[in-house]
Amino acid sequence: MAEQYTINGKWLKSLFGITVYKDSGVRESSDSFMAWPDRKESLTVERQDEDGLQVDLASPKFASREFVLKCALNANNRADYFNKYNGFRTEVFAADTHELYVADQDQLYYVYYKKQANFKTLSNINNDGVWATFDVIFGERNPSENMQSVYLVDDQDRFLIA
Repeated sequence: MAEQYTINGKWLKSLFGITVYKDSGVRESSDSFMAWPDRKESLTVERQDEDGLQVDLASPKFASREFVLKCALNANNRADYFNKYNGFRTEVFAADTHELYVADQDQLYYVYYKKQANFKTLSNINNDGVWATFDVIFGERNPSENMQSVYLVDDQDRFLIA
């Protein structure tokens, strides 16, 4: 399977031994990146002498999203495991935002580390062939940094990405 993800230009699989997978474990996935952000509430005014609400729809704003990477880390032995695990932790704990590249979308996302969840070792750490799974949850500062806008430009339904 081709490598699918980089963080700050470093391939997760070849450098850190990490494969990103879906819950079913069938294939690597970028599904959480495809979800649209929630729209924030617009400014509203409710007047007693008018029906309904006056809603400011001129400039919609969007809530930040979370992205979950379901990770499986494979290492040859105890030393290899700690090198890969600690190396990946050091990378995601670094200051500022990270560039997370999703190859099957050919998209770069700007994210920051929020937390790790569901950590589980699947083999004895002192044996050869060490496996662990965990989720890494990333957040985004500004959804507009991670969304391309598409505008209709002609009467033949051809789009231009801005």
